[in-house]
Amino acid sequence: MSRLSFFVMALWLGALGETSTAAETWKLPSVQGTMEGDFSAGLLPGAPGFHWSLRSTKPRMDEQVFVLSIEGAALRARADAVRDLKGDGSWRLIEAEADLAAWWPGLAMSYVPAHAGLEVTGAARLAGEGVLRGGQPSGQIELQVDVAMARDPKQGWSVAGVALRGRLGELPALTTTEPFLLQFREAALAGVALRDGVVKLALPGDGTLRVTSATCAMLDGRVALTPFTVDLAKNKVRTTVDFTDVELSGLAKFLPPALAEARGRVSGQLEVVWDLQRGLTVASGGLRPGASGFAAITLAPAPGFLTDRLPANMRERIQLLPEWMGPVRKLFAPANPAYPILRAIEMGESSLDLTALEVGVSLDGDARGRSAHIVATTRPTTPGTAVGSVRFEFNVTGPLADFARLLAEGRLNLHVR
Repeated sequence: MSRLSFFVMALWLGALGETSTAAETWKLPSVQGTMEGDFSAGLLPGAPGFHWSLRSTKPRMDEQVFVLSIEGAALRARADAVRDLKGDGSWRLIEAEADLAAWWPGLAMSYVPAHAGLEVTGAARLAGEGVLRGGQPSGQIELQVDVAMARDPKQGWSVAGVALRGRLGELPALTTTEPFLLQFREAALAGVALRDGVVKLALPGDGTLRVTSATCAMLDGRVALTPFTVDLAKNKVRTTVDFTDVELSGLAKFLPPALAEARGRVSGQLEVVWDLQRGLTVASGGLRPGASGFAAITLAPAPGFLTDRLPANMRERIQLLPEWMGPVRKLFAPANPAYPILRAIEMGESSLDLTALEVGVSLDGDARGRSAHIVATTRPTTPGTAVGSVRFEFNVTGPLADFARLLAEGRLNLHVR
């Protein structure tokens, strides 16, 4: 948005013929009369056209007045300025409104090509005022952006009902004196729906964007991001996501397919790193049952998934005597009390209470070459069973695209009492 405001300001201050001239070296012309013309896409490929006029009068010998008018299907604006013989005076941006759907493709292609595939509908409105010193403008701009919809088909995200409000101060530096307020009604990211988002952000003028707070509703719970700074040249984000009482069933799609069902609520933290080119590159942290204290999972039916991992002499019966003792051996082979519950768990007939879920995702792989690592610590839902806890460790090596085909592998620790 700062690039958009810079471009519009250059136009509204009269630099129609030289949009590439920096704001710091631009001055109001000394000519009198009326200049007008039509803006063509040659100055900004893909931009819509509009008609402009700049009228200059001298009501007094020591005063010059400028009035700028822009009229087009996708842009309209009115601005004026007054200066004395020294170039001192004032300026006003009375009103301005731009159609984002019409202007974004050209602006993105010229200034932020990495976002050229972004589809945007909505309007940007600006108003402001300031002073002239030696012909140089300074002041503040009030910015209001209402985005009905924005989506990036390539990155797979969308957002609707966006409202951005704030003030750009200390022009032409385009910094913020107080945080901008960004709100959105709903968004979709990685197949998860977000609602009622509130974000506060600032432009300190050093090529970064600072997010001082960000919260939204997700999966019937709340999500908050710790403050973070984005280097606009690198488009990379590192932050911590705090989950509060989110519905576990909504996260089931990201869990191994060995799990048939997940329910209850969880809270916890995940540290994430997001890159514009590659999307989510790192995520690590843990989740626990939420305020209700209940979270449970059910395995997809898989005969032998648990019971085959028991030693051969400790499955349905615990063989206390060696095999060579023949029939006598059966007299000393009590039933294994853990076997029935393990069999019910692996067949999806009995659920497991989730006590902890540890997650590690790395696009480039961790020290052991794993692109995804999930550890679930559980206990049988039915109390008083012979199985105290069951710990699953799921590992994925290779590209994260294989995550959907994740199968349980590696270690499986069983604690039997």
